[in-house]
Amino acid sequence: TGEPDPPSPQPLVPGAPDPRRPVLDGTFTQKPVLSKGVVTAGVLAVVGVVALAGFALSRGSDGAGTPLVHGAPPSAVLAATATGPDSVQLLWKPVAGVDAYRVLVSDKAGSVTRPPQAVDGAQNGILIGGLAPATTYCFTVTAVRDKQPGAPSDPQCPTTAPIASPLPPTTATPSLPTTSTVSPTSDGRDGAGLGRPPGVPETVPVFGSSDWVDFVAFYPVDDPRAAQAADQAARLRPPPPAKAGVLETKYFPQIGPGDREVVVYAGPFNSADAARSFCALVGCMLNVPVQLGPPVAPAVTPVPSPGPS
Repeated sequence: TGEPDPPSPQPLVPGAPDPRRPVLDGTFTQKPVLSKGVVTAGVLAVVGVVALAGFALSRGSDGAGTPLVHGAPPSAVLAATATGPDSVQLLWKPVAGVDAYRVLVSDKAGSVTRPPQAVDGAQNGILIGGLAPATTYCFTVTAVRDKQPGAPSDPQCPTTAPIASPLPPTTATPSLPTTSTVSPTSDGRDGAGLGRPPGVPETVPVFGSSDWVDFVAFYPVDDPRAAQAADQAARLRPPPPAKAGVLETKYFPQIGPGDREVVVYAGPFNSADAARSFCALVGCMLNVPVQLGPPVAPAVTPVPSPGPS
């Protein structure tokens, strides 16, 4: 209804509509709460989120359940152990999604003593040889991803062992053994016809008397977690020539809480310190390296024959 200004006190013609007060049909239009720019920005944000989700789903993972990562990697955690007068064993925690590692060797003053050494990204250890005895060396490891190096690890500076002094000559006449004994080799081969004890499968390695072995986990054979032992061993990456595997303590009675345990192991290492360094990186149930001899076949108890009834 339109009203004149000032309003008319009464209609010009009684009973007739006042032309100065028209009555019209109309619709109220709500003013927008959000401006056109805000609405456009919101639509673009939703489209961007959907596009990023689709990209992430299409990229997936690296096949091992580990999300793909890009850019410069974090610093590696390094452990270094002298394994003799001329060698040092390096071990580091694996860094996800790296292409390679770069190992740098320097002296105590920080001067580089040899060119950087590249290591494949699937490895997490290397044996450095050709070193001088009784000398301190410093080592750093740098992870590289997409050609971008990360920060180097904290330096580790072990000292190689001195060369052992030769034993003084003796005048005693050595006694020759009446029989020769040959121990099986550490890579599982039979060794000079000694053969494996009965019942020990070919997949079980035979360790030598100087081999150190780390035991990462123990599971009773009837424990459901024992089925995961092979997968757990496959994820361990000890430095070459060591390897990871699964044993049963019925073949190695000197290890394990019981006589029927499934054991996840890593080895052989050539020293107890190298075994401990690896165990400190991966986490072991028992951080006590063990020197294993040849496996022993399970004892067979003869069943007495029934007597006369």
